[in-house]
Amino acid sequence: MATADDAAALNAKLEQAELLGASMTRRIHLLVLIHGLSSAIRLRVHALFDDYSGMWGTCEHLEELANTITEVHSNPPSRSGSRLDAGVELDVLVAQSNQSVQTYDGIDWGAERVVGEVIRERIQAIQSSGDTVIRFSITGYSLGGLVARYVVGVLHHADFFAAVEPVNFVTIATPHLGIPRYPTTVSSIHAVLGPKFLSRTGEQFWAMDKWDGPDGRPLLDIMNRRDSIFFKALSLFPHITIYANCINDTVVPYLTAAIETEDPFLAHSVNGIEVSKAILASRKLDERYSPIIESYRLPDVPPPPPPQTRLLSLAYIESLRRKIFVPSVLQARWPFNINRTTVRFQYGLVHGSVPVRTGSLRTVAPLLIARLSLDSRASRERIRLLEANTSRSDYLSSSLGRVEDAGGVSKQDNDAYAGLRRPAPMANGNAGARGFHLENPDEAQETNFQIEAISPRLTPLQLQMAMNLNSIPQLKKKLAYIDGVVNSHAVIISRDVKRFEVHKKGRGVVRNWAESFVL
Repeated sequence: MATADDAAALNAKLEQAELLGASMTRRIHLLVLIHGLSSAIRLRVHALFDDYSGMWGTCEHLEELANTITEVHSNPPSRSGSRLDAGVELDVLVAQSNQSVQTYDGIDWGAERVVGEVIRERIQAIQSSGDTVIRFSITGYSLGGLVARYVVGVLHHADFFAAVEPVNFVTIATPHLGIPRYPTTVSSIHAVLGPKFLSRTGEQFWAMDKWDGPDGRPLLDIMNRRDSIFFKALSLFPHITIYANCINDTVVPYLTAAIETEDPFLAHSVNGIEVSKAILASRKLDERYSPIIESYRLPDVPPPPPPQTRLLSLAYIESLRRKIFVPSVLQARWPFNINRTTVRFQYGLVHGSVPVRTGSLRTVAPLLIARLSLDSRASRERIRLLEANTSRSDYLSSSLGRVEDAGGVSKQDNDAYAGLRRPAPMANGNAGARGFHLENPDEAQETNFQIEAISPRLTPLQLQMAMNLNSIPQLKKKLAYIDGVVNSHAVIISRDVKRFEVHKKGRGVVRNWAESFVL
């Protein structure tokens, strides 16, 4: 017969077993990384154009992000302040369900694919192993940032955050305001061809889509309204950070990446703007985070314009050499620029049917345009089939598309934004609690004619989106000043350090992102 002592001993053993079982259950903080706009054409022009193909991306481009944050948080107890409490492990998912030309299918359909990958694949796999996802964070690069904002809207609509705590939301070089229009011929051409060649995604970039019906509003408009599910979901995250390039981003310029209505860096080469690098609490420059800047200021008196170089002089030719982009494989003369990668490029571009002489851009360009047209047509056919699918009611775009509050920019909004349409340039800026702000707004300088001539013209809708997003109190902005490069869009995430030495310039940004991550 069992005695009371035996029962107490048995209970102690059971309690110990329960504790042991609980200790074997991992508590997971899931981090999702989302890449930017991809294209099957990138696989064909990789060797020739990759160092300038800022919009073309794959999962491999996030390798530096994934490796760095895994390294930084591989032993979280050793990093004070990097976690909310002990016993939480980081699990990194680089989303792969939206690669290649599928990114042409729109922010919404791309996000739906990523949600399926997160819920039906990764989280179910974690739960089936007896572990639990208790926290969720997401980081999106370029287009991936917009996809991330839609993803959290879908998750919030499904009550995902009732059981899982949202923690970090980060975007890097993301066009939050869409693509701004500049008073240039190139910008006008992009605005016409982009929505055609990039299918639904292009229409959403330039706010030409009607997401919630034939007479509806653009998706970016809906996502940035304070009463939308997307805006509410974004506001749930206690740590919201956006990284933006100050200069040299020819894909996602400063205004839209930093959610600003004026650009003090637009004429950085002539306006005398001064920048300071990231600073630690000790007020010493922290080279680890270079090229992130702590502050910037414009001089009280603009510097004199640089002397004009004489036409065809050595200085003139040197300035052209710095401005004109030359693909890496064309920097040697014919025929020494032939190698295995360029031959593979020729074969892949035309599927082996038409040989292309390396370096003949006049031949390549029409083929690229033709390929983009075919990819866009294929995307529109995929979208048609998706929208015709009887199970489409499961998607957020169907359940919310006509439920969101209707209406465009009101007269009151227009009156409020009227004074922002031609804002004075920033004077002095500092990185405060929410990012960069004016130290002395009353001292803003007059814009000279040359700068005014190239300044973008933000629409009332873009001004409204900027105002709404900047109203989020926990939103912080970090700026990267990457000079000496043709296009900083790829450099900011160190997209391909194996092939391009210059991409290492962005490692300070990646390091800052990883070490600022709250586990």
